[in-house]
Amino acid sequence: MCIALSLSLINCSNSTDSGMDNIEDDDAPIEVSGVLTLENNGASAYVAVSLTGSGISAELETENPEINLEIGRRVTIINDAGASLHPLVLRNSDSETLLGQRSDRGSFSEDDGVDAIFEGNSITFTVTEQLAAELNDYICSFHPGMNGSITIAE
Repeated sequence: MCIALSLSLINCSNSTDSGMDNIEDDDAPIEVSGVLTLENNGASAYVAVSLTGSGISAELETENPEINLEIGRRVTIINDAGASLHPLVLRNSDSETLLGQRSDRGSFSEDDGVDAIFEGNSITFTVTEQLAAELNDYICSFHPGMNGSITIAE
């Protein structure tokens, strides 16, 4: 909030210390609401091993579990199976890559709303309505038996 007196700028702050309403920054990143960690059972399955927060869920200790995502949430999937050995790919119903841990990052990797971040073995992204409308399943790009469905909740 900026306060001016006699055309001189006295104080500019987004703080509520002045008693004024806080201005929200539209460019501020959405905080991660949930994290799902996957491991593998050889080359046959991903296994959900831990889950924290909200906005993403899967049945733990289950091979190739259904992953549930909520629209508007920012989530992280940690691929402890290893992005180099078992690259995780999120796909549409035509088996096209939407987000992936391989050289083809996918059609949503540069989408500003999705704001995908690929770091080591993890993918962090926001489940936008556009992405949610296309998400269908996940798969290891090297081992087709390592796959499961993705469902969307609003």
